[in-house]
Amino acid sequence: MRPEFQYRNLQQRINPVTQHYEPYLPPIEKFIRLFGSGITVLFFVYTQLALKLTDWECPKTQTEFDNSYTVKVFLFQFINYYSSLFYIAFIKGRLSGAPGYEMDTPTGRKIKIDGYRLEECDPTGCMVELVIQLLIIMCGQQLANAFIEMGYP
Repeated sequence: MRPEFQYRNLQQRINPVTQHYEPYLPPIEKFIRLFGSGITVLFFVYTQLALKLTDWECPKTQTEFDNSYTVKVFLFQFINYYSSLFYIAFIKGRLSGAPGYEMDTPTGRKIKIDGYRLEECDPTGCMVELVIQLLIIMCGQQLANAFIEMGYP
């Protein structure tokens, strides 16, 4: 059991195995903490924040702590690296046009977001921009990691 868990949880219950009182976190409070940190993970991309959120969740064992922290860091990095690709592939090309003008959709509705429309793709299409983003993410990250790895020793 993590010392932080023992220190931060004042509620106690009898352990059915040892018959001793031990710190206890009710399931509803644990769910609220997991939900709160999960929502925060969706909107930020910071590793230190993942550590603070995992500590706030107050996992009982070190294994639970490590697993929760790993999931948060993975989600932060996934969203950070790939959100631009999702935007270019699924949003940018769908709602395009000059700001302030209405756009006809196949259903005949006019679409505006806060009075403006989103930016449009290049005349060559969004695929070129998508390929450039993929190259930067896939190749650029590998090159940066290689230089960092060569520089540390």
